[in-house]
Amino acid sequence: MNENFEKLDRECKEIILSWIDSPSPETGMTIEDLRKGLLLSNELTGNGPKNIISEDTFIKNRVGDYIETRIYRNSKIKTDKTILYLHGGGWVSCNIGTHDTFCKYLANYGTLNVVSINYRLAPENKFPAALEDVEDTIDWIKDKNNEMLFTNTDFIGIAGDSAGGNLAAATCLKMRDINKNIISLQVLIYGAVSRGSDTESYKQYGESPYRLKKETMEWFWKQYIPESPPVNPEYLEPIKARNFNKIPNCLIFTSEHDVLRDEAEEYAEILMKNNISVYLKRFNKLPHGFVNMIGKSKKAKESSIFIAKKIRDHWN
Repeated sequence: MNENFEKLDRECKEIILSWIDSPSPETGMTIEDLRKGLLLSNELTGNGPKNIISEDTFIKNRVGDYIETRIYRNSKIKTDKTILYLHGGGWVSCNIGTHDTFCKYLANYGTLNVVSINYRLAPENKFPAALEDVEDTIDWIKDKNNEMLFTNTDFIGIAGDSAGGNLAAATCLKMRDINKNIISLQVLIYGAVSRGSDTESYKQYGESPYRLKKETMEWFWKQYIPESPPVNPEYLEPIKARNFNKIPNCLIFTSEHDVLRDEAEEYAEILMKNNISVYLKRFNKLPHGFVNMIGKSKKAKESSIFIAKKIRDHWN
């Protein structure tokens, strides 16, 4: 047993221990089973505020496919501020359903419209397919002819957890490079910004019973990385960017018991040194994936509300 595990939030510890005999993708779990989201029951993720209404639609992407999309609105408070939310899952799994509750929390406590998408998944669709879907969705959000969602173009944000955080950071770099200055806020929740696995947090939290082990994260990267080296490697690993000028203000949230903690916090330091406005918050005693534990962990619920309110306060 990893000695650090005993310091984890008690309720989160119980959740993770209930998974201890479940296979991981790097040890034989099939991608099909991984995508079923068997570990993310409604009891675990909880229920969102009842005043949040959602509507499903489809957005056509650049290759002629349709991106499944869910829009969240507060039925009591009208707003023209919109966040595009990108789910985690190692670029391989999860969907708008697995992160439905957290998006409702963002919409409610953040006083936001939230757009959540099923971007194309690896390994069938390796980098940069998901990134292209994100860019196409941002274009849809800002489109003045968009009849489903009116958004003030000064208040378009992008957020994501884990692999979704990677996509959020990469999108901000790319949009800057192609002179699409559309995004005014990026929110990274335990984001994967580097392929490196030699940090102290990998050493501390990269072994069983933690669900996201060192080998698990390395497996996810292998599914996502293209066969040929990308022209812009910083869109794959944002921490490798040589230029951080003129990217959006950033809110970065990390969890203490997480292999990705140190790289995300290093990314925050790099942005600060490049004069980007950054708010950094580490949630102690919480594991990777806590935004999907709202239903069973009081601390995860409180922390998720904190994130939403921080977005609200940033734009007020």
